[in-house]
Amino acid sequence: MVTSPASAEPMYSVQVNMSGCAYDIRVNDGPLYENVQGFPLVVELPANRWIRNGANEISFHLTPPLGATRMDKDCHCTAVVYVRERSEDREARREVAKLEYPGPSPVTRQGNAVIATGSFVADVPYPVFRWFTSGEIAYGEETRLQLVKEVESFHALLEAKNLDALAARVLERDKEDAAALYRSLGEQVGFSRRDYSQFFDEAAYTLRPARTATAKLRIFGNGRLARLDLSNGQSPVYYLTADRQTAGYVGMVFCLNGDGKWMVIR
Repeated sequence: MVTSPASAEPMYSVQVNMSGCAYDIRVNDGPLYENVQGFPLVVELPANRWIRNGANEISFHLTPPLGATRMDKDCHCTAVVYVRERSEDREARREVAKLEYPGPSPVTRQGNAVIATGSFVADVPYPVFRWFTSGEIAYGEETRLQLVKEVESFHALLEAKNLDALAARVLERDKEDAAALYRSLGEQVGFSRRDYSQFFDEAAYTLRPARTATAKLRIFGNGRLARLDLSNGQSPVYYLTADRQTAGYVGMVFCLNGDGKWMVIR
């Protein structure tokens, strides 16, 4: 097992360059970033919240863009995993691994999806996240309906502007995020409360009804993470801005706790 000095605060990131397909980028099968429209993308994404000490996996799940029947013949996707110390500037980052498609990495196919995978070793000081060892989630309508209830109850708390109850619902997530991002729990809870409270300005944001009826169940984390998605890959809980042109989505990824109950973990 890889270990880290107590003083180390490594920050891992994944820089991606995607074109010619719809893409679902995962770390340890956790949903790092997704775009079903297949818009070209160049961005660097923070990854600590999906990483464990030791062996890790990065993968692409590539499909034709929404409305297309095949991927572009010039489809090309690259992900580079970097690490730097938290105290260092971005320019000090070091390459840990690289995944390319087309490229030398192993590729499998599931229906119309191409899955390319790569591996890397991380050196992090925080404990293994709960979802790596939580219960496996059954795929099916019963699970989807259970998550519908969870999402709708979360929506009701947003509608009631019940910030204390919202903070309680995501406390386990905040504990893991605090560890992964080297913050105190108080700091992390403060960030979460700020994120939710920004939507409570009714002049700027309008909470829309939860679109759970048509949301589909998605399973991640090698069977241990679940969420509900709209057809655009976004959460069924969202706000519209005052101009009615932009949506702010409230994402929720769930796992099972030791008692078989659902909890928001990402």
